[in-house]
Amino acid sequence: KEFMSSFKEPEQCAESGEGPLRLASSRPVRCTIFLVRMDAVSTSSPGVHERFMHKNRLKEYAQRSALPLPVYQTMNEGSQCAPLFRSTVIVDGLAFSSSQTFVRLRESEQNVARVALEGIYRKIKQEGCPLIRVDTTFCKSILNEYAVKMNMDKPIYTCSQSDVFLRAFISTVLFNGTMYKGVVRRNKKEAEQLAACVAIESILG
Repeated sequence: KEFMSSFKEPEQCAESGEGPLRLASSRPVRCTIFLVRMDAVSTSSPGVHERFMHKNRLKEYAQRSALPLPVYQTMNEGSQCAPLFRSTVIVDGLAFSSSQTFVRLRESEQNVARVALEGIYRKIKQEGCPLIRVDTTFCKSILNEYAVKMNMDKPIYTCSQSDVFLRAFISTVLFNGTMYKGVVRRNKKEAEQLAACVAIESILG
């Protein structure tokens, strides 16, 4: 698989005399969609200007929701001289991947941003929109304090890398004989906080 750091424009290939380097096809990235919060997103056919607004809108959604900014990962599934770019974006710990490839990097990232926005919008439309977003910053501390007060064993966390390529992590926590599983996050600390949050929400009913 060809990463962006080694990508060359077709003119560079011609000048260097390099032949096309064919790439092995990649396995599709599984997309996990979870309930999130955002304003309504238009899914009508975009004009030329509209096609290049999706990244900005996804970024604005993350900022309004106090989320980490979206992280894009683009792969070249074609050759150095005839690129076929496919992008994946992680937003709020959720991975969205394009179903098609593009000859330009910019178009690929804009497309996957649109896929993410439409996926989030459909999920909200189907299941509703939470009015309050839970702050997960102190979930581990809260769960530990609860365990001490209730004379229980402290929570035991297990964290694994769910996707090496995307550097995504997922954590589980064993508490009071029950295993709770969080959702994908960009680092171990956030993944453990989310697992603790799931445990707290279960306890609160």
